[in-house]
Amino acid sequence: MNTTFISNQWLMAYYHVLAEAWKHPEFKKKLIAAPAKTLKDHCGFVAPEHIVIHFEEVNDRDFSSFPEFSITIFDTPPSERTVLKVPLVPAPGNFTNELAYLNSFSVNHKATCCCMCC
Repeated sequence: MNTTFISNQWLMAYYHVLAEAWKHPEFKKKLIAAPAKTLKDHCGFVAPEHIVIHFEEVNDRDFSSFPEFSITIFDTPPSERTVLKVPLVPAPGNFTNELAYLNSFSVNHKATCCCMCC
């Protein structure tokens, strides 16, 4: 049986649009202004009906206003409308490994990746 989880699609889409936002400031503006349309147009990702994705730029590594969410929310969506606030972190700068950079973020001294779902 070939099962494709929406959570896996989300992670691929998130990393894809994040990398694009690092390269192109105009794309970042589109992503913030119209996240659902930009995600669909750019990488074909469509969130489940009750999940609304909202991107917000973060430049200071302060994620205190970003609630953590379980990645499984995409595979088992809530029955009520839920807004997921997702950080757009700054470009990695001198990091040679982007994944190591993304994994370097933490919330309340707990290691987590930048999409807040780990």
